[in-house]
Amino acid sequence: MPKREMSKEEYAEQQFYYIYNVMSPQDMQTEFKHKTVVDLEEEENRKQMLDELHVKLMELINEKINNCLTNRQKEVIQLYLIKKKQEHMGTILGITQEAVFSRLGIAFKRLRKACEKDVNILKILKQIKKI
Repeated sequence: MPKREMSKEEYAEQQFYYIYNVMSPQDMQTEFKHKTVVDLEEEENRKQMLDELHVKLMELINEKINNCLTNRQKEVIQLYLIKKKQEHMGTILGITQEAVFSRLGIAFKRLRKACEKDVNILKILKQIKKI
């Protein structure tokens, strides 16, 4: 008969049973203290690294925005980045929502092509993926 895969719940239950019934109370305390302190430190380091990488990435993307987009596309992207809705962007810029939608699409395509060619942006994205 083939082995069946254990569900996550069954695995957790088995681990709890092992820790609760087999380990001594002293061992449990040291195990849990060590895990929580190490896990919290690692998580804090990951968050800090991700924040730093995000800031660098946004700086590089802003450079690309300034270099490869037209003035109108820059305006539309900047409004998008501050989370304005397309209807509101249209009233601010004096154009229709359809024109905003079109300009956003074209701007994102140009920006994506420019970012895909940038080695520094690709390095940062790889680092983020590893973390």
